[in-house]
Amino acid sequence: MKYNYTNSKLMFLPILLIVFSFLGCAGDLVCRHHALELASYGVEKNMETRISIYKINDLAWDSHAQAQVKVDGKWKWMTDWFGYVSIEDDPTFKPTGYMLFLTIPEYLEVLKKGSYSTTTGNTQ
Repeated sequence: MKYNYTNSKLMFLPILLIVFSFLGCAGDLVCRHHALELASYGVEKNMETRISIYKINDLAWDSHAQAQVKVDGKWKWMTDWFGYVSIEDDPTFKPTGYMLFLTIPEYLEVLKKGSYSTTTGNTQ
């Protein structure tokens, strides 16, 4: 009796992709903590730093927090991938509504409240 290994390997491919994506994200912080971590890198490099909270369309979340640094007079978005920090022109997610820009102390006050406040901070 012959067994078709090609079909059985293809069947496990989607399962492996799902498992790897969960394992890749397993050690990640939620964005509210991750934004603060990346902002600390900007401060360490003596860069003007802030954290943005912005509205997104997503099934799991309604907003996202992301650190920004000022480079050559323009605000850039900070991201990282497996520990490598990069500076990008665009945010991770497409903003679909409000955008708040907070200093780190303002952002810490928002975290103390237990949820994102959409009525404080500078909007642009």
